[in-house]
Amino acid sequence: MKFPQFWDVKQIKELAFTTAGGTPFTGNREFWGGNIPWMNSGELNLKTVRDVEGRITEKGLENSSTKLIPKHCVLIGLAGQGKTRGTVATNEIELCTNQSIAAIFPGKEFNYKYLYYNLELRYQELRELSDGGGGRGGLNLFLINNLELPLPNLSEQKAIAEALSDIDELINILNVERSKLINMRLSFIQSQLLKEQKARVKLGNHAQFYKGKGLPKSQLSNEGKFEAIHYGELFTNYPETIKEVISRTNIAIGESFLSEINDVLMPSSDVTPRGLATASCITKVGVILGGDVLVVRADSNVIDGSYLSYVIRNSKDEILKLVNGTTVYHLYGKDLANFEFELPALDVQKEFIEKADLMRDEIDFLSQEIEKYEWLKQGMMNDLLTGKVRLV
Repeated sequence: MKFPQFWDVKQIKELAFTTAGGTPFTGNREFWGGNIPWMNSGELNLKTVRDVEGRITEKGLENSSTKLIPKHCVLIGLAGQGKTRGTVATNEIELCTNQSIAAIFPGKEFNYKYLYYNLELRYQELRELSDGGGGRGGLNLFLINNLELPLPNLSEQKAIAEALSDIDELINILNVERSKLINMRLSFIQSQLLKEQKARVKLGNHAQFYKGKGLPKSQLSNEGKFEAIHYGELFTNYPETIKEVISRTNIAIGESFLSEINDVLMPSSDVTPRGLATASCITKVGVILGGDVLVVRADSNVIDGSYLSYVIRNSKDEILKLVNGTTVYHLYGKDLANFEFELPALDVQKEFIEKADLMRDEIDFLSQEIEKYEWLKQGMMNDLLTGKVRLV
């Protein structure tokens, strides 16, 4: 990070007191279940900590290395799985932390929110600083204390923190709204699919089963001539209804297996069996379908493919009974043909799909808005925290 020449630069140890937390002995019941909030490193992703799951007692506090941290400190992950190391948060409550979190107590010369955003901007720098090789490593109090901090005057720090807090609050509002919609949609899907229907059918009586062909991942290309779907993309890249295809390929279309409208696509192999209960209905004809894509071609006069996709995704336990294998798990068409489910009339299926897809569209819109404001926030941090743009 390049520091502005017109700002002072000081090490954190010149400005603040830092400390790490600890964990009371888990085998002593007298140490746990009290009134003192105790935070683990996985909760740093809350960013603004207003409550945590853990609670310890006064005895737990007295008989461990954890410390009571006042509100409005900056918390930083020293170690942890995934992206935890270097992740920062602020606390709006008094709490204790485990040994994988350091707390930076605010001094008189800096605004704690300003420090929080400064460290958030420097996340990758902190990761690299503490990298022990192979992506592993850990921060410690020595590294944190010696970290240099650009220091405008307090009024400018506060102005920067308030501007970034405003956009964070907007992002938080959008995230809360998206979470509500996700839960509403899930509740709607489950309630509708669990309704007792008059007709229970066996899938094999109304569908044919095929396998995709070829298409290694190395043959996918954004500039390819033909639309294509690799089986691995079905796990994460596509919802219940595929309206747009992400990937393309230059593999000869005459040598490939091509989609038809209303086909339901499922991955047919995985290292975890529950992942095979994933299904997506494609609404496009002529898309190249790769090997290990199980294609369910249902009678469109009886079954809407999108409805079947919702049913399969909501029937993981039933699908699991049809899976074969021990190390690598497989789902075959001959076994999926035995899948039984409740099937309402076609017009009821389509009404359900319309509502469920509309709710997904609203969620996707909010996700795009969140991503847009996250990019805006990143740009603001780059400008404000490096002095390119001045607010005072």
